[in-house]
Amino acid sequence: MRTIKQYKSCDGKLPVECFINGLEKKQRRKVYNLLSLVSGDADALKPPHVKSFRTEKYKGIYELRIRLVKMIRITFYLDGEGDIVLLHAFLKNHERSTEKALDASKLKIAEINQAQASITKLGGVEHA
Repeated sequence: MRTIKQYKSCDGKLPVECFINGLEKKQRRKVYNLLSLVSGDADALKPPHVKSFRTEKYKGIYELRIRLVKMIRITFYLDGEGDIVLLHAFLKNHERSTEKALDASKLKIAEINQAQASITKLGGVEHA
């Protein structure tokens, strides 16, 4: 089973957790249930729930796809231990939303690699 971690900025902010906590209770439960599914089953890292980006620019970044009334997306990558590291969460409302999120995710990965940001365990997953 994979551990679910998240990006933590140098000022201590947890943008993905803040985004999830800002959702309605039913939406939040669906996000946590899907995260639990993906963390517990290696085969779940495939469509329709997960998209893997294969272009050289975004290689190694994945997108968790949650479809409710709104389309929720969370970008992540797998760390050296195979754990999921959540990077960026957003509501998909425009085709270019994904590209902006991927660019933001690449910057966050660079910050983590340069020790300008850190990784911490995501709270709430076990309470889904």
